[in-house]
Amino acid sequence: MQIPKIKNVLKKTIFRTFGFMKEAGVWFFVGALAVGLMEITGILYIWQDILAPLTTSWLKLPKEAANAFVMGMVRRDFGAAGLFSISLTTMQITVAIITITLFVPCIASFVVMLKERGWKEGISIWFGTWIMAFLIGGIVAQIII
Repeated sequence: MQIPKIKNVLKKTIFRTFGFMKEAGVWFFVGALAVGLMEITGILYIWQDILAPLTTSWLKLPKEAANAFVMGMVRRDFGAAGLFSISLTTMQITVAIITITLFVPCIASFVVMLKERGWKEGISIWFGTWIMAFLIGGIVAQIII
């Protein structure tokens, strides 16, 4: 085995980073715009109501935590930042962060995954990660809250 040359590693890293940003940057913008429009039109609050049973009963979080999960679809850090506006206990923060961490990080990554894996596999992975994230988050909530 050869030790990789730092110049080659840096070139490849820069190339892939710019490639991802070129492909995903548009989707970050589209996702942020979509969340903004959902908030203005009230659709975000409809999602909050739809997710309320899962959020309040299973995850034992306030109803408003659903907004953080929707924002987390745009960018994971948006979702985590959305938790700051909600009064949560340490245990609730733990459950919310575990759940946000486990689902597909953002819409841009989802689009890249669709291109790389195809629609059928990409959507299966996306739904699977959401199910696992909420399942594991809920199990943790049932144990610690």
